[in-house]
Amino acid sequence: MAGLAFPPRPRGEVAELLDPAILRLSKYAEVKTIGRRSGLARCTTVCFAWSDGAIYVLAHRGSDGRPGQWLRNVCAAGSAVVSIGGLDLNVTVDTAQDEHLARALVIGLLRHKYGGHAVTSWHPSTGAVPVRLVVDRVAEAPKDAVALAESGTS
Repeated sequence: MAGLAFPPRPRGEVAELLDPAILRLSKYAEVKTIGRRSGLARCTTVCFAWSDGAIYVLAHRGSDGRPGQWLRNVCAAGSAVVSIGGLDLNVTVDTAQDEHLARALVIGLLRHKYGGHAVTSWHPSTGAVPVRLVVDRVAEAPKDAVALAESGTS
């Protein structure tokens, strides 16, 4: 499937139930995961774009060149809860088939939402990892993740 940013995926029925205004107007999303080694609830605030039934994010790489901890936790678990505008959404992660193409797609979506200058200052290098989080269903967040988000700690 060369030439595809992400693997093709049918648009889920859940995406049809979500209010596009909430997804478009919300500035941030919170990705709630469970630490792959610690087993502790984690909450990471990210800038995102919504398109075609999925949440698009650029994940920074750590100083070791690997994706950030939140993305590694999501990949290890296979799923996460993303909160946007008061909605808790169960998501699965798609990694890019063509990282260069996917990065261009995600940067374009983020620039459209936040403005070109802002996105350039957030992601000055091309090292950010493009991520597509596909909404599987609207869900209750795990109680420990909710408590973590409400406490404002990560």
